[in-house]
Amino acid sequence: MKYGWILFLSVLIFSSCSHQTEDQLQSLAEVEIQRIELAGEITHKKSEISGLAWYKDYLILVPQYPDRFGNHFYAVPKQQILDYLSGTDQTKIIPIKIPLETHGLEKQIKGYEGFEAIVFKGDSMYLTIESEADDALQAFVVSGKIAPDLYRMEIFPAPMPVVPSRSGAANMSEETLILIDDHLATVHEANGGQINPAPQCTLFDLSLNPAGQWTFPRVEYRLTDATAVDGDGKFWVINYMYPGDVKDLKPGPDSLKIRFGYGATHAQAKRVERLLEFQYRNGSVKLSGTPPLYLQLDLEDDARNWEGIVRLEDRGFLIATDRFPETILAFVPYHK
Repeated sequence: MKYGWILFLSVLIFSSCSHQTEDQLQSLAEVEIQRIELAGEITHKKSEISGLAWYKDYLILVPQYPDRFGNHFYAVPKQQILDYLSGTDQTKIIPIKIPLETHGLEKQIKGYEGFEAIVFKGDSMYLTIESEADDALQAFVVSGKIAPDLYRMEIFPAPMPVVPSRSGAANMSEETLILIDDHLATVHEANGGQINPAPQCTLFDLSLNPAGQWTFPRVEYRLTDATAVDGDGKFWVINYMYPGDVKDLKPGPDSLKIRFGYGATHAQAKRVERLLEFQYRNGSVKLSGTPPLYLQLDLEDDARNWEGIVRLEDRGFLIATDRFPETILAFVPYHK
C-alpha cells in the first residue's frame, strides 16, 4: 500500500511541476543590449560577421565572406570599446582592416560557404569553413598565423581536416570552435533531440590531427559561437532560434525553458535570443546549471541573428550579428 502512495505523490509532484502557470514560466529577467555603433565597410550587410575572438587587446571580427571586400578581417582595440561604453568617446568606430591571405581556399573548397568560427593560441589562429556540395554538408578546420602588429593574417592551405554534418540540416555545420587543454573542439550548430540525438564535439590537436570526441548535451535551437574557456572549464554560447528554421531544426520541448522559465518579450515572440553557459570536465561538455541569459527582444524589428560572442573582462559580453537584420555589435552586461 505504501508503494501506491509513493507513486501517487510522485505523479502529483511531477504534474504540479509540469503545469506551471505562464507567470511562473516568465520568471527570468531579460537583459537589454547596448549597441556599439560601427562605421566603414564592416557595416555592409554583405560582410556578414560570423565570429568574434580576442587577439591580445584587439577584438577580431570575422566576416563570413572576406573576399567580398578585398580579403580582410577586422580589429577594434579593446580600449576604444571601453571608451565608447563609458561615454568617454562615442564616435562611431571604424575597425582596423587586416589583410588576409587565403591562398585561394575559396575556390579550392567545393561548395564554399565562408568562415564560421575563430580562436587564437598565441599568434596561431584556427578557423572553421562551411561548405555544401552535392548534398554533402561539412566543415573544414584550418590554421594560420597573425602578425603581432596586425599587418597580415594568413590561412595555411594544409592540413584541412573535414567534419561531416551531424544533423544534415540545411546550412548548418561546425559553427563553434573552442580551445581546451591544447585541443580544438568543434561544436555543431544543431544539437536538438529530434535532429541530432547524440551530439558530440570533434577534437583536433594543434597540428590539426584527429584527437577523438567529447560528448555534448542536447540543446534545442542553434548554437552559433562561443567565448573562450575560463579556468573552471566554463564558456558561454549563443543559443538562437529564428522561426523560419523550425522546419529544418525540428525543435522538441525546450528543457531549459521548462526548468528556468523565460522573460517577458520572449513570451510574446516565437524567436529565441539567449546565452547559455557550458562547462568542460573529464572528457565531456555539459550545461553548467547557470540559468540562461535572455536578451530583451526588439518586438518592432526582425530577429537578430547573433553569430559572434566574446567576454568583455568581468563586465559581460560583446556579441555581433551577421546580415540579419543588419550588422550589430553590442554589449551585454552580466554579473553572476
